Amino acid sequence: MLTKTFTVKQAANKITLNPAKTIAKKVLEAKTLKKKAITVALPKVSAKFGKAQWKVVAKDKKKVLSLSGSKIKVKKGAKKGAYTIKLKASVAKTKNYKAAATKVVTVKVAVK
Repeated sequence: MLTKTFTVKQAANKITLNPAKTIAKKVLEAKTLKKKAITVALPKVSAKFGKAQWKVVAKDKKKVLSLSGSKIKVKKGAKKGAYTIKLKASVAKTKNYKAAATKVVTVKVAVK
């Protein structure tokens, strides 16, 4: 009787953003923000295997921007100025697949 031992390595995983051109800058009117908060959609994140999600890498120092699911929320009453938040799209490893390489996106919102 012949016995063989095999080691199965985790397969590679790939993450993509759709559309490929991510939002880099969004301009909003201050008068619109006086009445309500506004959300800005992020590109759809997908992975070959596993669930992709957005995480905050660097917060907006003035606390005007925040991550809400797959959208950026711009706080109601935001003053005129420029705000930046840095996000990372990632996929955790699974039993059969490696973690996907992360994509980092910097979103800039200008309130005029």
